[in-house]
Amino acid sequence: MACGLASALLAAAVRPFDHATMLWMNPAAPGWWDSVLLFLNTFLPLAMLLGAVLVGGGLWMFGRQASWRRGGLILALSPFVANRITGVLKSIVGRMRPQWPDHGLVDELRVIVEEVDAKSFPSGHVTTTAAFVVALFFVLPRMRGRCLLVLLVPTMMWDRIALAVHFPSDTAAGVAVGCFTMAAIGAALRGRDVVLRPAWRPIAIVVAVLVVTSAWSGGTRATDPVSGDEIESLKVSARWERIIVEPLAGPVLEMAWAPGPKGFLFRLLPWAILGVAGLVWMTRRDRRKRLAKLLVFVVAAWAGLMWWGRLPGDAFSADRPGVFFDPHVHGSDPVDGAADVDHMVARIRARGVGVVALTNHDAPPPTSDALAGLEWSGFRHDEQTYLHLLVYGGAGAFDAILEVRIPELTSGEGPARDDALRAVRAAKAAGAIVVVAHYWRTLRQMEIEGTERHLPSPVELILAGVDGFEVANRHWDALAVDRAIVAKIDALCVEHGLLRLASSDDHGKPAGSPVITFLPGTFPADPVARRAAVLAHLRDRRETVPVVFMRAKRPKQAAAVIGGPGIVARYLAGLGLWGRLSWLVWFLLALRWLRKEPGGD
Repeated sequence: MACGLASALLAAAVRPFDHATMLWMNPAAPGWWDSVLLFLNTFLPLAMLLGAVLVGGGLWMFGRQASWRRGGLILALSPFVANRITGVLKSIVGRMRPQWPDHGLVDELRVIVEEVDAKSFPSGHVTTTAAFVVALFFVLPRMRGRCLLVLLVPTMMWDRIALAVHFPSDTAAGVAVGCFTMAAIGAALRGRDVVLRPAWRPIAIVVAVLVVTSAWSGGTRATDPVSGDEIESLKVSARWERIIVEPLAGPVLEMAWAPGPKGFLFRLLPWAILGVAGLVWMTRRDRRKRLAKLLVFVVAAWAGLMWWGRLPGDAFSADRPGVFFDPHVHGSDPVDGAADVDHMVARIRARGVGVVALTNHDAPPPTSDALAGLEWSGFRHDEQTYLHLLVYGGAGAFDAILEVRIPELTSGEGPARDDALRAVRAAKAAGAIVVVAHYWRTLRQMEIEGTERHLPSPVELILAGVDGFEVANRHWDALAVDRAIVAKIDALCVEHGLLRLASSDDHGKPAGSPVITFLPGTFPADPVARRAAVLAHLRDRRETVPVVFMRAKRPKQAAAVIGGPGIVARYLAGLGLWGRLSWLVWFLLALRWLRKEPGGD
């Protein structure tokens, strides 16, 4: 209680100095501390919520003494109750964050994290931290080093101020709310023996996990990949087939949100090793063989589903007339061996995509129930990186552009630039629609190979007659430098009235990309007529809405060492209630099987 009063007085005392302190603590330029700040912002509250459930819940359910059970329940409840109280206070006070224009500090602050929630007073992160630390401080026995836990509170206060998401008085008030909440819960439970019967323990676990995951669950929202603005009329939801097998299918589908499978696995691998080591350490020796069987089954299921590639991805829907169009898909591709075309098209259309464009590399498309297309890369796909052009429609356009082959690229000047422009003109002369695919990624790879001189600039491509550019595909946000290039290309598209497209670039593995294009308007129900209407829509360069369905609380890309927890947090944040329940059901079934006495198989 005394700590809470002191913190409340501190909040009042520092309030007049909020602006000056913000400008002093906000870093002027990027540095190594950005990764530290982002790590604290994303994972410290999550770790404390999990710690409160695991330590507090464990003491409450299995503590041998009444004081342990009571202290465990206090620890389990305090961070969550304090966090909810903070939400109510934010609505009542209504103070905006420092990065909001209301305070006139936008031009002077370096905004590292853009918070969706605009309310600032008090800080929810600090409230959660203070409630957890104070409760844990009194629950733990008197052991050496216990006082070091208190340092977590000023650390989180510093993080919130340095990120420009809270004023100093917001953080001090958060400490006060956390302390008062813990004191109130402790007073309510004083002298009581809160025994939880064994029959109720599974239910308590289920409720605890749902509460914890809902604390950082932000869902998934439709977003413009360049501006970041939310598109309210477009939605994505999990299909029931995925929900049933969420623990097996969900992590594999999550790879579609990652910059790439290799980066995804690289960031997860060290944390997976630590997790497995922890599970083995916590499992009784006579049950470790059974645990090994369970882990082998899970890994084999993930690998098998990844190889299979026919997973039930989330379904797209819209609240206005239009059709979802995927302009860049590979099926039965002779160059890179993409998945079977019929299964590819059927799986993508089952997600609510009305028209799928089949665009195999440097090869005419096989006959299928899809919009015929082609991805021209100058026949450099397997050898060297070069410009990729998506070509649709036009009698003889495929034959015309496939006659243009790019010779071997060298580090010096060469004819490839002129050949690429000639390919665009040849396809346009045959009546085709030509769209430049993932220009930012092509440019970066050619810079690595030292051949970027052979690549035409976006302006040269526009003058040659291209109809538009991809501004997003499943690798849309790999690097900040790429997003800067995309922003320039997008501005050119707007200036010249070109098509802005987003695509899954789906090769079958991984599947379930969150990137798609929405074409507003009325389209025929008949599949053949609908494809013709989409071609006319593109040829007339009518409105296109590129979409990335992103996590509402998606963390920024962090350093590789902490990228694994970021992927996990992002995945859990996108799960709805039914997805979390699916995880719980499978977890309880696995736990029940694992805890069976040896010999009971």
